[in-house]
Amino acid sequence: MITKSTQFYQQYKDIIFFNKNLVISGLCSLILTAIITQYYYYHASSNNFEVSLISLLIEYIIETPIFVLLYYIDNKKIYVDPLTGKKNLTMIKTDLKKLFAVFSLSDVIYAVALISFEFNILQHTTVEPYQASVYSSLIAWAIFFVIVNISARSVRLFDRQRLRKSMEILLELRYVILTLVGFIILVNSFIFLSSISTRVIYTNLTINVTAAIALCAAIIVLFRQIRVHSQYSKTFGFLAVGVGLWFTAEIIWTYYQLGLGVETPFPSLADLFWLAGYAPLTYHLYRIYTTVTMKVTDRDTMIVISSLVAAVLAFLLYLVFSISDQPQSVLELIINLAYPVLDAILLIPAIVILWSFRRGEPAYTHWVMISLFIVFVTVADIGFDYALAVVEYSASQQEWIWDMFYNAGYLSIAGALFWYNRYLILTKNNVAT
Repeated sequence: MITKSTQFYQQYKDIIFFNKNLVISGLCSLILTAIITQYYYYHASSNNFEVSLISLLIEYIIETPIFVLLYYIDNKKIYVDPLTGKKNLTMIKTDLKKLFAVFSLSDVIYAVALISFEFNILQHTTVEPYQASVYSSLIAWAIFFVIVNISARSVRLFDRQRLRKSMEILLELRYVILTLVGFIILVNSFIFLSSISTRVIYTNLTINVTAAIALCAAIIVLFRQIRVHSQYSKTFGFLAVGVGLWFTAEIIWTYYQLGLGVETPFPSLADLFWLAGYAPLTYHLYRIYTTVTMKVTDRDTMIVISSLVAAVLAFLLYLVFSISDQPQSVLELIINLAYPVLDAILLIPAIVILWSFRRGEPAYTHWVMISLFIVFVTVADIGFDYALAVVEYSASQQEWIWDMFYNAGYLSIAGALFWYNRYLILTKNNVAT
């Protein structure tokens, strides 16, 4: 029995130490944060959201340095080269990269969960602030504990053996995916946690930032393709143009809403740029399809299926507009129907690409992420169109929901292009895949 216990301990020692450090640092922050939250509520501010935010910041100020110190104490011998006695900078860099990927997702989920739970407990119950702090921390920490251990296992945090090149690439991909998911949750949390009066500011701010990030990533990749005379320079050029047109549309929409005070600027000049952006994006996506996934189905069949889906979506939305009490001009009806039709033209090849690379081959993951962008946009467009068809007021009230999908889409493009660059560096291959 003792032997089995010893074997178990030796096999999972790193995981046990890792969770021990999480528990110790978590308990320290739990106790101190509860005390400080109680004091802050009664002596500084009784605003529930502000108290929740301060509680989160205090937790990180207390918990983070304690965890870092304990983690370093447990692992400091590993970071020293036994032959030279010097610090192994490569191993330190690798561990920092893994830890960033692990905590980028789990900490974002923890932060959103803690603020949401604590705010609602303070808002809808009569418990004391320190109790709200403890309850919300325990619930959020339970979620965090599961996510952080799954993430640590996913990136093989404690596997410090020399890995094959293919495994290194796969782990790098997992870092990128975890970080991408974390950023999507983080960015959308600004919208989700904002008040109704300030939500329009956060929706416009976040969507402009994510669209700008996607555009910058597309331009960087385009210049790289041109520099190495890649056969895909034109393909990525059309992607950059399409994202650029949509970024321009987002800026115009923001000007209407925040500058001119138009609640739902539809139709507007922004629609012209959005609709124009479909042309280069369609070329880009069908170019991907004909290059790497033609084996799934031929191009003519793809065009027929896309046309049928577009027709069905347009007909269904037309029926919704017809039976709704919301008045629509001819121009508004045409624009409203144009979005689902164009989305369908992009959606079918996007689904084929997703299906073709469902096993997650690192060389083609950027195509998958770009296809996810199309899926997110299609969901958002259909949702916004339906809300607009029912009552224009409901469209303005629900806009923040669909903007979170747009944010996820733009960040998917940025993540795709970041991974594409990273993959070329890892494989030391200057020819596009």
